[in-house]
Amino acid sequence: MYVLGDSTAIALIETLRGAYGEQYRIRGLTMASCQFPVRKAYAIAELRDECAAHVANSLQAVVEDEPDVVVLSDVYDIADRLASRAEGEAAVEEWRQGLQAVVDRISDAAGQVVVVSPPVHGLSLEECATSGSTPQDCTGTIPADYQIGHAAESGVRGTGVHYLDAVGWFCTPEGRCPPFVGNTPLRRDTVHPSLTWSRKIAPLLRDRVDSWLPRPTDS
Repeated sequence: MYVLGDSTAIALIETLRGAYGEQYRIRGLTMASCQFPVRKAYAIAELRDECAAHVANSLQAVVEDEPDVVVLSDVYDIADRLASRAEGEAAVEEWRQGLQAVVDRISDAAGQVVVVSPPVHGLSLEECATSGSTPQDCTGTIPADYQIGHAAESGVRGTGVHYLDAVGWFCTPEGRCPPFVGNTPLRRDTVHPSLTWSRKIAPLLRDRVDSWLPRPTDS
């Protein structure tokens, strides 16, 4: 099982280990602040070039190694910072086409491709929690840029290609995104899930993904 994406994909590896660590050898082909479907506006050209090289090398590794499963996940909160300056429906279409190109490149080599929506960007507890605040003060909503990524990625098609909408792991059906579930903080900053929450949602991920994956064979 290969994992592609940015730092939200790095965080997702812990969830995948909890769900499939005994069934698959999991390899991360990830790079912080480097998204696979689209190119964001980089302040430093060197970082832009490093990201482009990483994406190309990672996709080539998938083509050559032919893993059983490829999982992709990238943060949606860069949807308003695309290098092309696209906005609204144009941003949705650019993202969709970009991810479709990624999927088309690897789908013949990968047994199954699972695109997982990222955590919802929200308030950091360090920023919103004070001596007089309550957990409700740190509750957020689903931002507009998340809707762009969701609209784009949920429209990607292909044989053996699946989209896992994970927003329910972080927000209620009414669109409220709390900082805690019980006593467990959902995020360790503005977007990355806490280690404890990453492990707790492993059964949720497995419940959604199991039916898409090849059944293990006895050796």
